[in-house]
Amino acid sequence: MGLFYAYAKTITDDWSSRYLIVFASRTVADEWWRAVSTSTVPNYATTIRRVTPQYYTYNAGLANIATTITTAGVAQQFLGTVFFTLLNDRDGRILSVIPPLTGDVADHINGNWFYIRSKGPNPVYWYATPSGQIVASRTQSTRFRISATDKSLNNAVLIGNDQINIATTGGLSVNVSNYGNLQVSGKADTFRFGDLTSGFRVNAYGNELLPGVSSNAVVKTSENDAQEWELTEGGVIDGNDDWDLAAAAATTASA
Repeated sequence: MGLFYAYAKTITDDWSSRYLIVFASRTVADEWWRAVSTSTVPNYATTIRRVTPQYYTYNAGLANIATTITTAGVAQQFLGTVFFTLLNDRDGRILSVIPPLTGDVADHINGNWFYIRSKGPNPVYWYATPSGQIVASRTQSTRFRISATDKSLNNAVLIGNDQINIATTGGLSVNVSNYGNLQVSGKADTFRFGDLTSGFRVNAYGNELLPGVSSNAVVKTSENDAQEWELTEGGVIDGNDDWDLAAAAATTASA
């Protein structure tokens, strides 16, 4: 995982107190936000807002977002993995620009629907076959709903240690078969959200080929044998981006 960036600005004016935030990774960004949003220091927990994964607002008169990592009870544990750079005021002529990211930045909100794909070039997607097996595919993909088992996390940003269920449509859920591969059925297994970076791989990718399942099956595995997966809002159908297909269908319908 590479560095992750975000902007922050105060809501008290339109020209000052603007920051560039650098996180050690996307995972650190979401964990820092969980700490801030659940802080026992009211000014921080109630006035700092996450507008998108890469944009925050705050009230500079009540709580400076840059001091979240130095204030007791907020997010001091992130002092070594997050830093803030104060940007020029509005009328300055220099503005640090966040480097472009590859792919989309899906917002990991509890209860939302996502496609799951491998990170890197030529990604493969999780696809639930008609027989109920989850395989890695470059031409087909399935949408999954990621939900925390902790009901108090309603609309929260999910982080690595959160316990989750993964579901598809029709009341089906993801679980691990007796062979170790993932499948969908009426049974729901509990996973860690962090398993998406350290708990799954394609059967043929790894130190051990699990017997009894296909080489492109997605299997549950250990951290030292895992592939890294990411959530995305767009998938593929018959090798085409599903958003492009939806746009084409809408154009045809309106013609």
